[in-house]
Amino acid sequence: LGHGLFETLLFNENSFPAFDYHWQRLAASAPLLGIILPFSRFELETMLNELMKVNTLENQLAGARVTITHGD
Repeated sequence: LGHGLFETLLFNENSFPAFDYHWQRLAASAPLLGIILPFSRFELETMLNELMKVNTLENQLAGARVTITHGD
C-alpha cells in the first residue's frame, strides 16, 4: 500500500461536526506525501453521509475513518 494518511471523524446528531477541520488536514497533508486526493470535499462528505445512512447510524454517535494511501 505504500505510505498514506488517515483521519477519524466523529458522527453525531446526523453530521460530522469537525468535517471542515479534517478536510483541511487531509488537503494540506496529502501533497506533502505526494498523494493526490481522489475526491473533492463535497464528494467525501457525500460518501461519509451515505456510509452512515446505509449502516443505519443516523441519529447515533458513530465514527468513520478515512484512509488514503499512495498505492505504490
